[in-house]
Amino acid sequence: RRLLITGAGGSVGSELSRQLADCRPEVLTLVDHSELHLFEIMKELAERVPALAVEPVLADISQAPLIRRTILQAAPDVVFHAA
Repeated sequence: RRLLITGAGGSVGSELSRQLADCRPEVLTLVDHSELHLFEIMKELAERVPALAVEPVLADISQAPLIRRTILQAAPDVVFHAA
């Protein structure tokens, strides 16, 4: 499955990211507005599940055109909105 998580660097989003990474999805797209938080969860997931395909997206969910493009490109089966 292809998964997308908004707010992936926050407390709820990062925990979702960890738990879903353990399920070994085909691709895990992480969306967050904080470059630092996005970097930190990416680093943690790379150490935890090295073979996992993770696509980071630095964006605020209020940027509708960017979020629309992100969803179209990522083509997720499931979206977890934690932002």
